[in-house]
Amino acid sequence: MCAQRTQRTGTLLGANQFEYVSIDATGKEEWFAKYNSVLSVRQHDAVCDYIQYHPEGIRGFNGDKRTIPTTGGKFYMNVTEVPVYVEFDGGFELEYDSYVEDIAAVSTDSSTIEVYWNNTNFNDTAYEIFISNKPDIEFVLHKTVQADTENVCVVSGLTSNTTYYFKVRPKSGNKTGSFTESVGATTQSLIGVISDLKQTGATGSTIALSWDYDFTAYQDFAFYAIYRYNLNEG
Repeated sequence: MCAQRTQRTGTLLGANQFEYVSIDATGKEEWFAKYNSVLSVRQHDAVCDYIQYHPEGIRGFNGDKRTIPTTGGKFYMNVTEVPVYVEFDGGFELEYDSYVEDIAAVSTDSSTIEVYWNNTNFNDTAYEIFISNKPDIEFVLHKTVQADTENVCVVSGLTSNTTYYFKVRPKSGNKTGSFTESVGATTQSLIGVISDLKQTGATGSTIALSWDYDFTAYQDFAFYAIYRYNLNEG
């Protein structure tokens, strides 16, 4: 639409309007504003030609190009005094909602726990292992394991006789999947091996044995199991 009213009819002409003059028999002029849809098409073509061929139009289309981030499917930009052309160039991105299964934690000694899991998504690129002293809160990232390695994380340097809880979360690039449920394990030494096993006495029907055991190792067991072997009976 024009920036100001015309002098003849005082009309703000639209894209599809034009001024028309009628002259009567006495030669008197009378001006009218008329409509013609063809004018809109012509103006559209003129704008397209301006964008494609005129130096300023070309600059507006190709120059000062920048990418505008979107927020909630929208983008915001300031009002300008020159034409601004927006080109949408984006593709549909699949939602990433991966998870892992069968998480388990096993203590291997008084300061080490191994965490295992099964991956379920070939799009996973890594797995984040989180650790906490509490079963439901205060988890912090301990280590990131790449997906092309074995699905196990060795967590060492832990305090003995302490229960630790773990969660695993898959990743794909900078996207993250769902957390697993937490699993716990207590750092403790495996049952030690007895030493200095020997016979200390015997009768016609009994044998007395003795041995040593390092009680600084794991102590929480109920009994010693004694096995015998008879060369005659097998």
